[in-house]
Amino acid sequence: MRPAPFTAIGWRFWHIGANCLRGYGHFFGDDPQGGDRHPWPGTASEGVQELANDWSRFRNHVESLGDDRLLQPMGPIAGDYGHERYLLLALHALDEAAHHGAELGVLRDVYLHGFDMKQGATTPTSARRLNRRQAPDGYPAA
Repeated sequence: MRPAPFTAIGWRFWHIGANCLRGYGHFFGDDPQGGDRHPWPGTASEGVQELANDWSRFRNHVESLGDDRLLQPMGPIAGDYGHERYLLLALHALDEAAHHGAELGVLRDVYLHGFDMKQGATTPTSARRLNRRQAPDGYPAA
């Protein structure tokens, strides 16, 4: 089996929020707003805001469990995962956010440094920046 293609920045934001954090809401009794948890944000700023909202909502759910409930099985609301603890769900959410967040960072850097997917190289301007260790315009120097 081949791995999924390395897709766009927008898809990564959407996946973390809609598929993961918003999708896990059903383990807490959430119903998707309007019956659809998969709306696609129209702009990058909307995507960032939706992800922040999704993270906040998921975090509030986990915090509301308290220490004792966090360590207990989720029960029938979780279907086939009912025997798993809420702690495992929280750790899985962190894993999804971490690995897709890392991919977001890679894609952002590839875009900022001018990587040409067809050529397999950086543009001359971005190569000079990398060689001189200069930050891209608008970013603080390391």
